[in-house]
Amino acid sequence: MLIPLILGILMYEWLQLRHYLVLSVFLSLSIVYIILVIRRLGVKKKIWYGTLLQMMLLTFGYNLASYQDDIQDVTHFSKQANADFNTILGSVIDVKERLYRYELVVDVERVENDLDNSRTNGLLNAYVNYDDLDIEVKVGQKVFFQSEINNHPLPKNPFVFDYGKFLSRKRIYHSTSNLRNFEVLSHPTDIRFWFHNQREKLLQNLHQKMQSDDNYAIAASILLGYRNDVGRDLKRSFAETGSMHVLAVSGLHVGIIWWIVGMVLGLFRSSSGSAKFLRVATQLLVIWGFAFLTG
Repeated sequence: MLIPLILGILMYEWLQLRHYLVLSVFLSLSIVYIILVIRRLGVKKKIWYGTLLQMMLLTFGYNLASYQDDIQDVTHFSKQANADFNTILGSVIDVKERLYRYELVVDVERVENDLDNSRTNGLLNAYVNYDDLDIEVKVGQKVFFQSEINNHPLPKNPFVFDYGKFLSRKRIYHSTSNLRNFEVLSHPTDIRFWFHNQREKLLQNLHQKMQSDDNYAIAASILLGYRNDVGRDLKRSFAETGSMHVLAVSGLHVGIIWWIVGMVLGLFRSSSGSAKFLRVATQLLVIWGFAFLTG
């Protein structure tokens, strides 16, 4: 069942057709499938059930991928940006501290220039030198700056890692580095950013407890999903042993947390329906809290 869904997602990567046509095909197939189910065809014609279902999953995967592609949206900031100069307002959703500068992911909420002044959406990769700031940049802050907006640069050498393509797969299609008049307008109030701050505190405590930087990097990656401090050599070591997946937060973590919370709540024995509902609801809340905490 998953194969046609995955193929549909890959087809969008290859074809990049607008989703309106494929959506109409998906709806048509769905209608035909429902008619066949209602008419209850005989065994000899049941092959149509499977064929239509596979085609529906294929087109559903295609539409799912196209809806995730923000750049196709008419409100994406790239549709309204000027090639030379833009005033940008947005929220910082990710911060990486590089050697000489911040690498920020900004959720662009508004672009102002000579051509337009309206609300937008989309993610922008922005590089800000430490020397140009007098305040620490944190996730959740509203920021204001002026800059041009560029496509990601192509790799300068063949067979090297294409960082621009990597960012594009994360729905970040543009970047900027020549920022002017950068200002932090407000500080975070969203609950997601509260979880982010709690993770930062946990990472600091974890770093203080760990004597080795490599041990800290591994623990931070496994427990909190923070991989920025995992060095290239350490990643290579895990990749060579086929255990790279250990460094990622996975379903195993979710299963362990679900089991622990269920075991603790199981100490309060009750067979009533409301108690069972409360137990499952608590487990789900803890899982969602862990998801927010690990990003």
